[in-house]
Amino acid sequence: MHSKWKLGGILICLVAGLASVAIIQAVSQGANSLRQGNQRTDARRNPKSGQFVIAKDVEIKVDDFGTSRRLSDPPTTGAKQLTVIDVNLDPGKGHNFHKHSDQEEVVLVVAGKVEQWIDREKRILGPGDSAFIPADVVHASFNAGDQVATIIVTLGPCVGPTGYELVNVANDAPWKTLRK
Repeated sequence: MHSKWKLGGILICLVAGLASVAIIQAVSQGANSLRQGNQRTDARRNPKSGQFVIAKDVEIKVDDFGTSRRLSDPPTTGAKQLTVIDVNLDPGKGHNFHKHSDQEEVVLVVAGKVEQWIDREKRILGPGDSAFIPADVVHASFNAGDQVATIIVTLGPCVGPTGYELVNVANDAPWKTLRK
């Protein structure tokens, strides 16, 4: 029995030693390494350490469908992976059919009713509902109610100097006739 305890003690020391080596190696990689998903990334790739975005300080852009505010993008926060936009869709208006060739997108409805299209499929979404749109898939978002609809749009990775690029297909077949 004494030899079993000794063997167990050796195994515990071995495991503890390996864990210590792993910790020392992680620390020796420096404070510039951050954990992101299952991959390690170097914080030096984004020179900013993070920041708060205060609503009253964000420029409101007037669009033909309502208003938008960039909450995070390369010019605003130095983001490399995510562009986040707060969008207000006026009643009867919307962001017509388009696609993002190199970006995935999530549309989250915060308020109102949104007629959301992914390719040729349409759903009416309400607060808390969302849509995931893969890269290069045509989509559109229209206000389906009589009040302003608010959505949060998240795209990744950032593309181009503003973190957001799109291809307008609203005047191309079949998109120009889908809503008629």
